[in-house]
Amino acid sequence: MFLTNDVAILTLLPIYLRLTKIIDNRQPVLLGTVYIIAAANLGSSFFPFGNPQNLFLYSYYHIPLLKFFSATSLIAISSLILLMISIQFIPKEPIRITLTDNQFDRPKAVGFGVLMLIMIGGVFGLIDYFLALAIVAIIVLFWQPQLFKNVDYRLLATFAFFFVIVGNLSQSESIITWLQSIFTNYENTLLGSILTSQVISNVPAAILLAPFTKYHQSLLLGVNIGGLGTLIASLANLIGYKIIRIQVPSERKLFLRNFYLVNGIFLLLLTLSFSLIS
Repeated sequence: MFLTNDVAILTLLPIYLRLTKIIDNRQPVLLGTVYIIAAANLGSSFFPFGNPQNLFLYSYYHIPLLKFFSATSLIAISSLILLMISIQFIPKEPIRITLTDNQFDRPKAVGFGVLMLIMIGGVFGLIDYFLALAIVAIIVLFWQPQLFKNVDYRLLATFAFFFVIVGNLSQSESIITWLQSIFTNYENTLLGSILTSQVISNVPAAILLAPFTKYHQSLLLGVNIGGLGTLIASLANLIGYKIIRIQVPSERKLFLRNFYLVNGIFLLLLTLSFSLIS
């Protein structure tokens, strides 16, 4: 909710994999990785700055904050209940951890905390967001320049091409006419945004569909729920998969089986639930 879904996965999933590497039964371990990714995707739906699609829709439709929370709280609460029930099926196994003393870098933690507050201020309009971006980028460039070297530019390029596709689609008269005829009610917008997210990811889906519907609440719900499903439905899914490939490459197939099983069930249950609300 606070650090965005991508950052949450980048932070927590490697820690989880290190803690559980001593467990011989890998099926529940890989099931846990899938729940972490799903939890990050669903939990990030609550705040406007929790993920990119929320940030875009919050700005595009100028949604009042309370109205925004009235929609996203439905996802947050239902997802929390679903996750709390689901994790009960993971077998409980003891983990023995050897603790070592590590110095906590307080100045660095405070510095990044301040930068995060600046970005949040940009989201809520307290600071011009171009100014917020410039401040953060310049400080990181001079303070932690190695971070720019560690960026996965190929993964970013993949999603950049999704946006190019969206730009091309939005220029097609036949597609524009078709979209205008489809997204004319709550349920069509919800289901359409969920399905579109499976093919071009939820952030490009939000950008593509926003001009063609006035049902911003169902679009907001749809692109957040639509982060579940396929690997490309959300950038966070691909980040999680890449971490698995790097840390436990031999377990990719087991991860994918668990990923599609859990995501398929979650996607179906949440889609049916929010379709009934309409």
